[in-house]
Amino acid sequence: MSKFDIDLERARKRQTRLYLLLGVGGILLALGIAVPLFFVSATVVEISPKQASRIAELRVTRGPALAFGNKVYSIAGPIGLEITANGYLPAQLEISGDAANFVEVRLSEAPGRLTAATVPASETTNWYLNGKFASFGSSLSVELRSGEYELTLDNRFYEKEVLKVGIRKGQTTDLKFDLTPIEGLLKLRSTPSGARVTLNGKPMGSTPNQLELAGGIYSIELSHPDRKNLSDKIEITSSRRIVERAYKLLFEDAFVSFRLEPAGGLLLLDGQRLDHVERARVDALKTHTVTYLKDGYFAETQKFHLAPFEEKRLALRLRKELGRVEISSRPSGLVSINGKELGRTPLSIELPAINHDVVISKAGYRPYKQKLLPSSKTVKRIDVKLQTELQARLAENPETYKNSLGLTMRLFHPGEFTMGARRSEKGQRANEFQRRVRLSKPFYVSVYEVTVGQFSRFRPVKPAPGNAQHPITNVSWLDAVQFCNWLSRKDGLEPVYRLRGGRYLGVNREADGIRLPTEAEWEWLARKAGRKKTSRFTWGDQYIIPPSSGNLADESTKGTVDLYIPNYDDGYPRIAPVGSFGPDQAGLFDMSGNVSEWVHDLYSLVPPTGRQLELDPFGASFGDSHVVKGSNWRSGSLTELRAAFRDGLKAGRDDLGFRVVRYLYGKNDATN
Repeated sequence: MSKFDIDLERARKRQTRLYLLLGVGGILLALGIAVPLFFVSATVVEISPKQASRIAELRVTRGPALAFGNKVYSIAGPIGLEITANGYLPAQLEISGDAANFVEVRLSEAPGRLTAATVPASETTNWYLNGKFASFGSSLSVELRSGEYELTLDNRFYEKEVLKVGIRKGQTTDLKFDLTPIEGLLKLRSTPSGARVTLNGKPMGSTPNQLELAGGIYSIELSHPDRKNLSDKIEITSSRRIVERAYKLLFEDAFVSFRLEPAGGLLLLDGQRLDHVERARVDALKTHTVTYLKDGYFAETQKFHLAPFEEKRLALRLRKELGRVEISSRPSGLVSINGKELGRTPLSIELPAINHDVVISKAGYRPYKQKLLPSSKTVKRIDVKLQTELQARLAENPETYKNSLGLTMRLFHPGEFTMGARRSEKGQRANEFQRRVRLSKPFYVSVYEVTVGQFSRFRPVKPAPGNAQHPITNVSWLDAVQFCNWLSRKDGLEPVYRLRGGRYLGVNREADGIRLPTEAEWEWLARKAGRKKTSRFTWGDQYIIPPSSGNLADESTKGTVDLYIPNYDDGYPRIAPVGSFGPDQAGLFDMSGNVSEWVHDLYSLVPPTGRQLELDPFGASFGDSHVVKGSNWRSGSLTELRAAFRDGLKAGRDDLGFRVVRYLYGKNDATN
């Protein structure tokens, strides 16, 4: 066998082996594909709209799957898909392992974009789409649905442009607008004519003048010999293409200065205040009016007329104005004007026509004060009746007021009455001496008893009170007067009690500060104030207690007190908040019941001598205890319920409190 035949035989064997290997590989590949196909599921993806389905593409974004056309093959789920189509917004889809063999997806159109700009760029451009405002500025950029639109460009300095624009989905339409300036006309006149015209800094001839101008804003300046330069701004716009101006040029200013005697007055130039008198600018060839005024002087007015650039100095000298004043008073008093004593009333005097402070004074009377402006045109008269301090205070003080602590104080004008009780009166005790008393000075009384809350602002109460509106109790007489002095200082009044080192030294009866009522004042308030006659009880003379007369020893106190009032129920077994019951005939609360009250007087068993009238008594001058007045929540006997009842104590108790008073005025007025 030749070498050629041997090589040929070898080639045939290699080819046979190759075919054999390729066959085996194909069989294995077919098996590798066919076997998994038994476990693969297919899902058909239906895409709408139809325009999108023809160009849509499916892409697996997550999971073991393959996408062919509109089908997705997967072995196990879940898988993620993204569907895209030119001109539409991408859609994301999730398919679970047990999903159906068919899903439907609808793609949304991608918006188109419209961009437009002006040439030249103009920020005063308004853009409208289909007649609706879209934007303001030199450019426009908006997203739109596909379709036809009418785009309008409106600029007040350029011609309006209207254009039909087609927008395609997912595409950008870019437009440029070459603006066409509007053509306008400026007509200028001036008085006088012949004024030089400058437009945006460029000379443009003289007035009268007519200039053709494109739309825009222009600065105009006019100048003329002996006249003030004039500046203005005008606009040529699509709505106003022709602008006419007729200017009146003013003469150049003149100047005026002033010499004023006396200085310090008010200078008016053409009705306007002029603060700088050295050199003022005024219009030339015009009549001006200048007026100079000063209190106590006659005003002076001048008129003047100046040429352009002229300077003038004016002298304004004022004459003094005097007015006659006649002053009288009853009774006659000392007259002081501006702090200087000028004599006694009646008084006639000439004074400068300026404001004066007039004071008419007399010992024991409230000074009369008035501001006075004399006039040369008429005689000014002051005729007054001087008031005593009491009369003045009565006129200016209110019937009621609240002090700094919140205590309501009521004013009373007392008088004469008989305190105490006859021996024949039921329940009378031997210490209730009858005395004729005259209370001469008006005084304020606290409508309510002092409360725990009010007293606590002066001194903390221990133990802490359960109800701040209850009357303060368990305080000594000295505690009460210390509270009075503290409140006097707080209200700016003169303290009544003289105290040192916690000891009582005496009383200032002429002070107007806060104090305890005297026994006579307390009894007058409880028996006579607001009543036609002096009564036995705070509610009158009847022995039967009217309902709600006060917090007394009612049925609820049975077993806790020696005596109680049968068939009486006040709703409180013990102490009650102040004001829980209505006021008495004087407008005061709790004068009967709740707590008894400290008064100022020392307790004494010495009977009065004779039947002489006592004036504003403050009680005995010696003693070791103080008087207690009024019934309380433990009171159930006829003796204690009477307003004349009195007792003497050295220390406080749990059913004893106080109320306060103060004189309307301090020192006694001898003329009252």
